Amino acid sequence: MSRLFPAREDTPSSLEGTAAHWVLTEALAGRIVPIGTLAPNGIAVTQEMHEGAELFISNVPDNVMGAGGCIHVEDRTNGGSIHDDVWGTPDVWWVRDNVLKLPDYKFGHGFVDEWSNWQLICYAAAIIAAHRGALDGIDVELIICQPRCFSQDSPWRVWRTTAAELQPFIEILKQAAIAAQDPDARCTSGSHCAHCQAIVHCPAAQTAVSNALHVTKTADPSNMPLEAMGLMRGIIEESRTMLKAMADGMDIELEAAIRSGHSVSGWAMKPGKGKTDWSSSVSEVITFGDMFGVTLCKEAALTPIQARKEFTKAGVDPALLDGFVKETTGALKLVKSEVGNFRRIFG
Repeated sequence: MSRLFPAREDTPSSLEGTAAHWVLTEALAGRIVPIGTLAPNGIAVTQEMHEGAELFISNVPDNVMGAGGCIHVEDRTNGGSIHDDVWGTPDVWWVRDNVLKLPDYKFGHGFVDEWSNWQLICYAAAIIAAHRGALDGIDVELIICQPRCFSQDSPWRVWRTTAAELQPFIEILKQAAIAAQDPDARCTSGSHCAHCQAIVHCPAAQTAVSNALHVTKTADPSNMPLEAMGLMRGIIEESRTMLKAMADGMDIELEAAIRSGHSVSGWAMKPGKGKTDWSSSVSEVITFGDMFGVTLCKEAALTPIQARKEFTKAGVDPALLDGFVKETTGALKLVKSEVGNFRRIFG
């Protein structure tokens, strides 16, 4: 069903993420791309992209990098152990001291859970299978590096597991692949719908969204127990993801229809708020300000990550900077707690 509909065009966020991945790949190869350079997809490189790449590389041991190292960068994996059509391109991976480490770089703001991450499990399954039993007893660290997600404690999050403990997850993936190939395969709605290009026209998604919006009941109050309230809150969170995905999908199709001259009741295309920027070069603007005794340029200190890197280059212990660095925590807020969180704690 998904093949019946064209793939969605890249969004500004996905284009930015692609550019950020390119900056990281270049940095891993020892090539630093100047800020303002256009990535291959036409997106300008930013300071944030540099900082994200620095965060990632700062967590990669020096002894796996460069000549003689064991790091694999952007090597395609074949997931034949799950299904022939399951393949991927991990950002990096390496094996050292009987541990397979698989960090994945996410430049977006939306939280990506490292625990039970199906994408990373697919990568790990493919790598383990490709080594013909040599990695069957290995420990595994599946890692999410997410420098711009501020909803969790650390931007570098690790799920420590083993090849043996991943086998039940791999079996679930195998069974899912078999079910998907069934001639009578059925669509099942859920938060995964956010990534489906057929969501707007999917009967399962349409029904799920309709049921989330319109239900008729009596006006008698029902006092909900806390246990049920917690469960219901989780359902609402997943429904919110799916509703947003449906809305985003409809926006794409409605915008295309209006641009092509169709009239859509209740909807129109209007210009949003623009951006104010310099029309001249920065140096010309600064010079112009100097003519009037106005300083239009301010110098800023390097970021802690950049400063530690400079200390290391100079042969100075970067730990000396710790007294100048502060770590802050956000205010307490209600967040979704998965069953997986209890499994993390109790194994």
